[in-house]
Amino acid sequence: MRPSTEPASALVLVVVLLCVPQGDGCPSVCNCTKVKNGPYLKVRCLEKVDHINQLDLSSIASQISHLDVSKSNIEDVGVGYFGHFTNLKRL
Repeated sequence: MRPSTEPASALVLVVVLLCVPQGDGCPSVCNCTKVKNGPYLKVRCLEKVDHINQLDLSSIASQISHLDVSKSNIEDVGVGYFGHFTNLKRL
């Protein structure tokens, strides 16, 4: 009788999932996590930035439901910047 490889396979899958970068396209100065109820992302930017353009959010803009830039020095956002943030619920 051969030993089962299912537990080992499950462990490998968990390790691989934990090593995948958070949120495809998540800026390096931010932490992206999936929202429990849906395919959306919570993005929390932890480093101070002076301009919103320093955060390249364009590739994940439609997936962001929460965006926290409270640690930044951003004072002005151009007109229409959030036009592609179609699922943004909280800023």
